[in-house]
Amino acid sequence: MKLSYSLQDIRGLFENKKVVVVSYEAGAANILSALIKRADIQPCAYVLDGPAVNCFKSRLGNINIVPLNDANIIQSDVLIMGTSLVPDLERKALHLAKGLGIRSIAIIDHWVNFRERFVENKKSLAQMPKLGDEYLPNEIWVSDDDAYKIAVQDGFKPDILHRIGNYYLEEIISNFPNTALNKQRTGKTLLYICEPVFDDMQFLYADGNILGYNEYELITELLKSASRLKGTIESIILRLHPNEEWGKYDSIINSIPVNIEIEKSSYLKNQIEADCARADYVAGVESMALVIALSMHKKVFSCLPKNAKKMCSLPQREIVRIFSFDEIVPYINN
Repeated sequence: MKLSYSLQDIRGLFENKKVVVVSYEAGAANILSALIKRADIQPCAYVLDGPAVNCFKSRLGNINIVPLNDANIIQSDVLIMGTSLVPDLERKALHLAKGLGIRSIAIIDHWVNFRERFVENKKSLAQMPKLGDEYLPNEIWVSDDDAYKIAVQDGFKPDILHRIGNYYLEEIISNFPNTALNKQRTGKTLLYICEPVFDDMQFLYADGNILGYNEYELITELLKSASRLKGTIESIILRLHPNEEWGKYDSIINSIPVNIEIEKSSYLKNQIEADCARADYVAGVESMALVIALSMHKKVFSCLPKNAKKMCSLPQREIVRIFSFDEIVPYINN
C-alpha cells in the first residue's frame, strides 16, 4: 500500500464509490472540503455539524446534509471523516461504519492530540487505552511528514498511515496575493488566536488546569500587556475558536482597561485568512491558525507561561516561542 497519495491516487480511490462525509471541527473540515473540491469527489451525503457546516457550504455550495444514522452510513461504500478532540460526531460515525462493515478513512488536520481523537472521551492521561483496532479506521490520512512522524511516535501503525497534500493551505497560498491587496489597517495589528484549553481539558480529563495554564489566564495577561504594547501595537484582534461563545471573554475584556483598540472576530464573521491578512503579527498557543499565518508570511508567536506543563507542540520552527506577550516588542522593533 502506498505511503503517500497523490491527487490522482485519491481520485482513483473514490471513483465509482458511494461516499459519505462526516465532519465537525473547522480544522479537518477545511482540509476535507478543499480535498473534495480539488479531487472532484461526488459524495452521496454529508453528515455535518458545528463549524464544519459553514466550512463545507462556503466552499462547495449546495450539499446534501443528512443526520447520522445507520441508513445514511450503510448506503455508502466508504466513509471519509474529520477528527475532533471533544465532539463525538466522527467517533460515533466510525463506530457505525465498523459495525456495518463500511470502509473508513479519517483525516488528522493537526500535529497534537492524535490519540485523543479516536479514544472515548473523559479518559485520564493514565487511563488512555492502547490504540487497538476497535478505535481506528481502515486508513488515517495526514497532511505532511511531521504529522506522519508524530503519528508513528504516538503508536499508530504505519501500515494505516498515508500522507496527502494539505489542499486547504495550498488554496490559501494561491489566494494570498489577492487577499493581501485588500488588506486595510491603520497601524500595527496583533491577531490573537483563542483556544478553549480549560474547556477541552475539563471535558476530557475533569481538570481544566491539567496543562498548568488556561485560556482565561492567557487572555488576562494579553490585555494587561496591551497598554505596554501601545506604540508598538495599535490594535488587537481576538479571534474566538469556533467552539467558543461570542461573549466568553467579555467579563475579562470589560474588567481590564486598555488604551488600544480591541476587536473580536470569529469564523462566522471572517475567514481566518482574512483576519491574518489584516494583521501584522499573529499569536496563540498551538492552533492550526498559526500555521495558516506562517503560510501568509506573518510573524507568528506561541505564548505560554513558564509554568506550563507542555510547550507548543507545533513542529514549525518559524514559530517564535515566548513566555510573555511583552516579549513581542523586541521582535517588532527589530
